Amino acid sequence: MDVHGTVTAMLLDRFRELVFTEEVEIGDWTDTWMSLGLHGPMAQDVLENGLLLLAVPEGTTVQRDLGLYRCIKFSTREGPVIVTRTDQLGERGFSLFVGKDGAPALTKALVQAGGIKFNQETEEIVRVESGRPGFPEDMDEKTIPLEAGIEDRAISYSKGCYVGQEVIVRVLHRGQGRVARRLVGLTLESKETDGDGEVLTPKPGAALLLGDEKVGHVTSAVFSPTLRKVIALGYVPRVLAEPGSLFQVELGNDRVEAHVTTRPFVKSDLSGWTP
Repeated sequence: MDVHGTVTAMLLDRFRELVFTEEVEIGDWTDTWMSLGLHGPMAQDVLENGLLLLAVPEGTTVQRDLGLYRCIKFSTREGPVIVTRTDQLGERGFSLFVGKDGAPALTKALVQAGGIKFNQETEEIVRVESGRPGFPEDMDEKTIPLEAGIEDRAISYSKGCYVGQEVIVRVLHRGQGRVARRLVGLTLESKETDGDGEVLTPKPGAALLLGDEKVGHVTSAVFSPTLRKVIALGYVPRVLAEPGSLFQVELGNDRVEAHVTTRPFVKSDLSGWTP
C-alpha cells in the first residue's frame, strides 16, 4: 500500500489487530523503498524509454491499456521496479516503486528519456486544475466517498463487506445518492496580489458565504497559470453545488466572488475516459 505518511502508523496498528491465524507479515517499507511519480500525456513513452536505459530487455513494454492500479514488475540492473497505473493528478500517469539505492539511477533514466522534474507546488496546481481531491487536503477518514465525488474509483460494489459499507448503502438506496454536502470546483473573480506580486489564494478552511451566512469552506486553492485565474476546491451544501452557484469567499481581510465551476477546470487526455 502507498499511503500518506500521516496515516502509516495508524494503518500498521490496525492491520496487526486484524491478524489472527492468517500467514501474513506486516511491515513499513518507508525507509527502504521510494515512490516516484511520472505524469502527463507522454508518461508512457518516457517510462518505456527510461526502462530501456536501465537495461530492461528491448521489446518489453508497459501495456497501453494497463488498468487503473494494475501493477507490472520489471527487473533492472538497479534492482526491481514496480510500475502502477495511478492517474493521481488527473493526467495519465504512473507511480514507480523502487528501492532507495536504485532511485537515483531511475530518476536519471527518466530525465534522459524526456521526463522533466517538477516540485510539489507544480504538482498541486496540476491536481487542482484536474479537479482531483487530495488526501488529507480535501478529504480525510471521515469523508464519505460520495461527498468527494470519488465513488467510481474508490468503491467496488461487487466485493464483499468493507468498512463504511452500511453508510454507503444507506445513502445510495435510501437517499438515492443524495449527501448533505459535495466537493465542488470554484473559480474566483480576483487577481489580488501580495507585496511580492504573488496572486493571493484563499487559505484552507476559508469560509464560503451566502450573505453573512457561512455555508461551506475551501479545502485547496491555487493560481492556475493555464487559466490565469484563482481556482479552488471546497465543500458546499448539495442544493448549492450546481455549476454557476455564486458565493463570497474570504481572501485576506476581504471577500471576493466565487462561482461553482464544472471539474476538471483544465481538460487532459483523461477527460471522458473511464477506467
